[in-house]
Amino acid sequence: MPVAYLHVFPFSRRPGTRAAAMPGQVPEEEKKRRTQILRHLADEKRRAFATRFIGEPLTVLIEARTDETTGYPLGFSDNYVTVAVRGGAKANQIVRVMPDSYRIGRLVAEVVHD
Repeated sequence: MPVAYLHVFPFSRRPGTRAAAMPGQVPEEEKKRRTQILRHLADEKRRAFATRFIGEPLTVLIEARTDETTGYPLGFSDNYVTVAVRGGAKANQIVRVMPDSYRIGRLVAEVVHD
């Protein structure tokens, strides 16, 4: 399936809604099992999409947050891939980067200085 992102969440029955009264409700354990399968698929799809850009220059908007593991500033590329950026990027800058790896749901890249 050619998708890059899945937003996965289980259905929660809400009293007073039509859906709450529908027959054939899925048991909680089955909802958890299905959710886990779809979240695993979502991780695979995210990785497959992002790793296509390793070795390709990207434009990234740096945000005011950092990667918990590396301490690198985080940003989003123009195609919505999360990127941890080495090389002195600061919040609210738009920088050109060269991704060289993928780890824990994001590309890791170096700022490209012209």
